[in-house]
Amino acid sequence: MDFKQLKEVTRLLEEQHISYALGGSGLLYSLGLTKTVNDWDITTDASEKEITTALKEIPFHKAKVGTYPFASPFLLQIPSSPMPIEIIGRFSIFTAEGKVCPIPTIHTFTWQGIKIGSPEAWYVAYTLMRREEKAKILLHYLQEKGVSSTSIDELLKTPLPESITSTLKRLLN
Repeated sequence: MDFKQLKEVTRLLEEQHISYALGGSGLLYSLGLTKTVNDWDITTDASEKEITTALKEIPFHKAKVGTYPFASPFLLQIPSSPMPIEIIGRFSIFTAEGKVCPIPTIHTFTWQGIKIGSPEAWYVAYTLMRREEKAKILLHYLQEKGVSSTSIDELLKTPLPESITSTLKRLLN
């Protein structure tokens, strides 16, 4: 797999001291839980201006945001080859009740020189997005490998549906 463009983007973010984490199928791939990646999803809690300033050397475009279930304030797409890169600013998802649930950017480990996000956070994200298969894969992984209490504590500060909150609390025990 070619990581050249992804590494260039993350290098530029790191040069500007911007916190980020690779998530989505890239996270699953880094954990050995999938063999395919369709795009690279990078989350950050930085502002859009901070990101666009950091990426001044790379062509990107702003994508439309706010399409249910996604509630993130901005999404930047880098149409690179072989896989596009999406930078999701202040990653947020609408709950079924219509509340906005921010998913914090939590860096848990480094893989291939790239900061990788929290499996716990992406379990929550996939559950909220109703991507049940990916949520189940991560839940099984967390049950087998254990969880980060720090990640779960951070997630429990967000307005999660009770079903997700109770699952996260059970994972701590």
